[in-house]
Amino acid sequence: MRQNRTLLVMTVVAALLGAYIFFFEKDMDSTDERRANEKKVLTMDADDVRAVEIAWEGRTVLLEREMDESSADKGEDQEEDASVAFNEASAEWFMREPRMPSSGDEGARADRGSVDGLVSSLLNLQKKRTIEEASRTDLDFNEPRAMVKLTTAGGSSTLEIGPEVAGSSDMLVAIAGEPEVYQVDRSVWDDVVQEPGDWRAKELFSGLRADIDRLSLESGGQKTLLARRGNDFWIESPITDSADKEMVDALLGELTALEAESFVDEMPEPVDLGFDDGRVFEVVLNGEEKPFRVEVGAALPNADEEAAAEDAAHLHYARVNGQVVEVRTSFDAELRRGADEWRSRRWTPMQVYQLDRAVFSDRGFSASPGDVELQRDGGDWWRGDDKIGYNAATDILYSLTDARADEVLERSTAASMLAGEPDLKITLLDGDEDEESNATSPEMSLYVQDDGRGAAMIDDREAVLVLSSETVDKIRDHFEALVAAEAMEDPPSDAETADD
Repeated sequence: MRQNRTLLVMTVVAALLGAYIFFFEKDMDSTDERRANEKKVLTMDADDVRAVEIAWEGRTVLLEREMDESSADKGEDQEEDASVAFNEASAEWFMREPRMPSSGDEGARADRGSVDGLVSSLLNLQKKRTIEEASRTDLDFNEPRAMVKLTTAGGSSTLEIGPEVAGSSDMLVAIAGEPEVYQVDRSVWDDVVQEPGDWRAKELFSGLRADIDRLSLESGGQKTLLARRGNDFWIESPITDSADKEMVDALLGELTALEAESFVDEMPEPVDLGFDDGRVFEVVLNGEEKPFRVEVGAALPNADEEAAAEDAAHLHYARVNGQVVEVRTSFDAELRRGADEWRSRRWTPMQVYQLDRAVFSDRGFSASPGDVELQRDGGDWWRGDDKIGYNAATDILYSLTDARADEVLERSTAASMLAGEPDLKITLLDGDEDEESNATSPEMSLYVQDDGRGAAMIDDREAVLVLSSETVDKIRDHFEALVAAEAMEDPPSDAETADD
């Protein structure tokens, strides 16, 4: 009995000891981690740093990091929480001081890589030696050459950088308010002493392409609004129509790659920067109200006109969210493009790889009118009950998805081209749609004109696309090849082979 009681007591003690280790020591650093931390001059988590202030040779640079909006609503409690979160999706740094003449209200956006690199360098600064036997006066360290203050929600630490150590590649540093002086690698000096303007981000647009919701392009009082509908963009004003995918993709690619060649901190006089011409490009991101705004100014003085004629992307003045920069861009030409020029000339936005089914209703388009249904089955294509060759099936589909209009007209303007019933109706379906949604897929119609051209329409657009006679002939040739394709025989099954 006594033995059982002893065993029970030992079991309880072991359980309590295990619980203590789990709850109280699980987050403690290992011996190796403690030794590594002891070598560091500064001990804080890089993710907690919300501001960096650099002072050297009479200059001061203040870099501040944006907090997550969800954390900003916590009120007074967030001041007591040293682990307040940051918006890691953007994690924007701004240079609040000095205020550059061309900076916006928030200050210039700082280069995230450079600031994060500086913070990482400071927090990984290793002590080569702790000097205890000499005073600061003896070490010529009464006045720091530079100071770097790192601020977190829980407080701040200031690194004081002193003189170089003679005969070495090291420097002396200390933490403000603490007596110890440390010898460290002088690379910390090179990381800190940059010109204030060099901390600015040359990348001007920091949003994600997938988050772009609206685009507004204005030039000379003419304004075009493009807005996202699903995966595509449509012209919403001054007309309503599908926007040209290739043009929009090129515009978005240029936007996301937009960089400052240089920053205009001292306005050139008497140069006219050209901002009064009213060429403005605005981008609204999903969930945000304030747009990203680019005002395109004049081409730079003495720009190579011959080179500019060959390459639309040449140097211009631009004002980006209030900050004047020099950029290499073709926005100037794109802003001058009218709404009609943004209209898609594609008959269908679908691609062949997306298609699993096509239904054709021929009412005089080919030599053999009738209805034809094309269906994909894995790697095979079926025309009704007949399996046909791959090329016969995909050639007609490519001729439809590749079709581009020579003109895009309003339906009222092209009314005479739409007389009677269409010569060909087509419904293209993808494999993700169920039968109910298949029935409402946009129907494509083609009216062949006396001159061989085609007036093409698709149900979800009011526009009429005028196809060249060559394009119409290509579609007809491939459609007739589809109809005439010989049925393929399936190879005999294993059972049939065995019976033979």
